[in-house]
Amino acid sequence: MSAAQLYLTGNPRLARLLRHEDLKASPRGHWGVCPPVNYLLAHLGPLTAHRPEGSELLVLHGAGHAGPSALAHAYLNQSLPRPGSEAWTMADLRTLVAGFPDPERFGSEVTPLIPGVRHTGGQLGPALAVAQGMALDAPHRLVVPLIGDGELETGATAAAWLACRALAGSGGHGAVLPVVLANGLRMGGPVPPRGADQ
Repeated sequence: MSAAQLYLTGNPRLARLLRHEDLKASPRGHWGVCPPVNYLLAHLGPLTAHRPEGSELLVLHGAGHAGPSALAHAYLNQSLPRPGSEAWTMADLRTLVAGFPDPERFGSEVTPLIPGVRHTGGQLGPALAVAQGMALDAPHRLVVPLIGDGELETGATAAAWLACRALAGSGGHGAVLPVVLANGLRMGGPVPPRGADQ
C-alpha cells in the first residue's frame, strides 16, 4: 500500500496488469524508509495483539518520511477514519491512493493527522530521548522508537544513548527498544545521483 500511494493513480489492488495510466507522473513522498518501517510494524503486530493485559506497546516515529507507511498501517488496522459511515469501499481506497499526498487530510509525512501515530514533530534527533521520557514511571509500557541513521549523527541522540543508563535501576520505569533504520543515507554521506531511489 505504501508503494501504491507513492506511485499509483489507480488499480491499487492490482486487479489487472498495470498500465501506463495507472502511474503517477511524478511520485511524491519517500520510498527509502517505507520498507524497514513496514517490516517493523508487521513484526510488532503479533506482539501488540498478544501483549499482557494492562501493558502498552507504543511506536514512536523518529523518521517523518514514513508517512506512506504510517497511513497504510492506520488503514490496515482500521484506525483510519472512513470517508462515510460504512466500511471502506474500493472507490475510497482508490481515492486515498490517487490523492496521496493530501495536505488537507493526512499530509505526506508522519503527522498528527494520521490516527494513532506518535512522532517527534519533524525534529531530527530527539526520538530516543522522547521514547525514554515516555517510559518514565510507566512500568507497563514498552516504547519502540524508530531512529533513522541520519538521526544517529545528532547530539540529541548521542546524549540519549548515554542518558539511558540513568533509567536502569532508578525506579519503576518501562522499557525502550530502539530500532535503527539503517539504509546508508547518512546526513554526512554523499548526495545520491539525481533520480536515484531513496
